[in-house]
Amino acid sequence: MILNKPLNYGGRLWEAGSSVKGQLPMDFILELQANGAIEDSQEQETEGVSPAAVSAADFGAMGAEEQKKLLETLGLTASSNKEGRQEQYEKWLAENPADK
Repeated sequence: MILNKPLNYGGRLWEAGSSVKGQLPMDFILELQANGAIEDSQEQETEGVSPAAVSAADFGAMGAEEQKKLLETLGLTASSNKEGRQEQYEKWLAENPADK
């Protein structure tokens, strides 16, 4: 995930061109992508995102649109209800351990 513009987040400044993969929460990375702050050519990298980026509890706390975006980024078709999306994400976490 390469930044197109500088970013000040969490008391840290990243320069344009810096890689933020694995250093920012997944929901924030998705927001940066939507705003064009991360290079489009890098979007495919999100498919291999570490499950540690978003815990099952953090996923449950996300809004419906954020959950859907994250599931789609992982190559899944998001369920129409919150419980279904939570189940999908937990299944994905179980099938994609962080140590891969």
